[in-house]
Amino acid sequence: MASILNPDFFDHGQDITVWLMRIKDVPTTLNVFDTSDGVYYAVNISSGELISKHRIDLFNGDLVELNGVILPLSAGDDFLLIGGNITDVGESYIPIIWSYNVLSKTIVQKSFIKEKFPQFDYQWSPQIASYDSINNIVYLNADLNGGPVLLKFDYNQQKEDVMTLPGDGWYIQSSYNETTNTCYMGGQNEVANQYAQMVVATYNSVTGDTTTNTIKFDIPDSCYYSTVMYQYNSLFYSALTAGTGYCPGYVFQVDIVGNTTTLIATIPTVDTFPINGGKSFVFDPVNGYLAMVATNYEDFSKLEICMVNLNTYQVDLYAIPNALVLQIRTEDEFLMTLS
Repeated sequence: MASILNPDFFDHGQDITVWLMRIKDVPTTLNVFDTSDGVYYAVNISSGELISKHRIDLFNGDLVELNGVILPLSAGDDFLLIGGNITDVGESYIPIIWSYNVLSKTIVQKSFIKEKFPQFDYQWSPQIASYDSINNIVYLNADLNGGPVLLKFDYNQQKEDVMTLPGDGWYIQSSYNETTNTCYMGGQNEVANQYAQMVVATYNSVTGDTTTNTIKFDIPDSCYYSTVMYQYNSLFYSALTAGTGYCPGYVFQVDIVGNTTTLIATIPTVDTFPINGGKSFVFDPVNGYLAMVATNYEDFSKLEICMVNLNTYQVDLYAIPNALVLQIRTEDEFLMTLS
């Protein structure tokens, strides 16, 4: 297992104060939700062993759609699944939140909105959804007439809203901060020859205001990157996956107010490609880890892992057997998380 730490992150000319803190647990499990077939997989992130595989009971009866997964914020919490009962295939459904315990394999309906959602008007991919647990509101990123929008499902007020997002970004997912009442999104710039930029958009759930700004990374503009922004301990991190095999991937710490970036990791991608397209990075918000999961063009039997510790900025590169190689049909039909 190789370890890479970016020495430029530290200022060696200043005194360093060391604070004692609880050591975070290292994630052990790659959780995989197949949103097409309704199957859950658990893979040991160190050995590659397939720990568990079972069909989610949600898919055994009613005609349903799974749109997203909400990550647990504390160890031992259940996953929340976002989707709905389909009322008119391809046109509308009733939005639902389910609580899902992967150990006991039990799923319970938590909330629903009685009003049908006009699914036909919007396009989106399965995603890690944002959740305001105080007000019971779910946020999903989508596309409307070629432009980015934020879908807001308010399960307490029983209503749905659509916010048009500013800027030229393409947002795969978002993160919600309950302290600032703000939904944060970071996505790749869709303007040609400006691919080494991230467009940041925000939505304040109290005022309804939206903002946007563009952050430039010190990397070549020649490669198209799929970009996602994550939030951990009130800090923001950007993960970039190159759309071509000759460009590396990157992880940056980002100051979205000061428009500055700090490189944490450069991920070699020679002969490898992410197994989940634009959602190739998986996040553990409890312990503070971000990992890229890729496979080899010539050898699908292995998974290449780049594990980034967001507490120490240590980076580990290693390979494990690919237990998913014969399990999942297409790359756009599943979601991955770390725990």
